Amino acid sequence: DLLKQCGEYDPFDTFKDYYSKVPQSNFLDKTLYVDQKTWLQDNILVKVDRSSMANSMEVRSPFLDYRVVEYVARLRNRYKLDGIKQKVILKSSMKSFLQKEIINRKKSGFNSPTNKIGQGQIITKNSSGLFSNKFKLQGDREDITYKSFSFAVLGRWLDMHDHYMSTG
Repeated sequence: DLLKQCGEYDPFDTFKDYYSKVPQSNFLDKTLYVDQKTWLQDNILVKVDRSSMANSMEVRSPFLDYRVVEYVARLRNRYKLDGIKQKVILKSSMKSFLQKEIINRKKSGFNSPTNKIGQGQIITKNSSGLFSNKFKLQGDREDITYKSFSFAVLGRWLDMHDHYMSTG
């Protein structure tokens, strides 16, 4: 039923649409543009906004000032990415203000502390054979925090609504 309701919807169409809006750009700039229009504005900034408002805080993102964004968008790729080095111009410009350990430290996200909730696989009492019991995320190969949490939530939802699974 869900697949029928979704019809021809493909979530990747959103990414393709944004990607096609900047045909003159190189791959890195297209990818950064798509990231800004999807992940940043529809996910990260929403979370920051909600979290800050919930704690009566005003948050500013100085690197998202439109003048900074427009300036950086016009830069050559080597100032944005150099091999595996990211944020090249930012790190270079901050060398005299920040310690080397700060500039060179590994990137870390703001993941929720949910890695203990899931097990990297869908665990449910009754999935009616929808999911393979052999499937398991590879926690030694990637950060599975979000995916593991999602599987845990899906497993609980399936258990709560198992009557839909058995009547389908």
